Amino acid sequence: MVSFEFLGMMAVAIVTLASLIGVVFKCYKPIEKLNISIVQLNSNIEMLLRSSNTHDKRLNAHSSKIDEINQKLWEHAGALDTHNARIKQLEHERERGDI
Repeated sequence: MVSFEFLGMMAVAIVTLASLIGVVFKCYKPIEKLNISIVQLNSNIEMLLRSSNTHDKRLNAHSSKIDEINQKLWEHAGALDTHNARIKQLEHERERGDI
């Protein structure tokens, strides 16, 4: 009888150990998937940050170029206004016969 009790207890121990291993594996697998997803998310965020930095640098370069172009445009507009005033003055003098 003692040997049957031992075999019964051994069977229960083996089943319990196998169940414990199954539970650990079922808990480990989702955690491993979560870790993989987190690593992928981190790499995607890093890539987006690098891309954003590149876009920021390009945007700043374009903004400074636009500022330069606007400055030149204002200078040319001022020169054009001066030329228009001179032309009007010359036309006015020509109409009066001063020239």
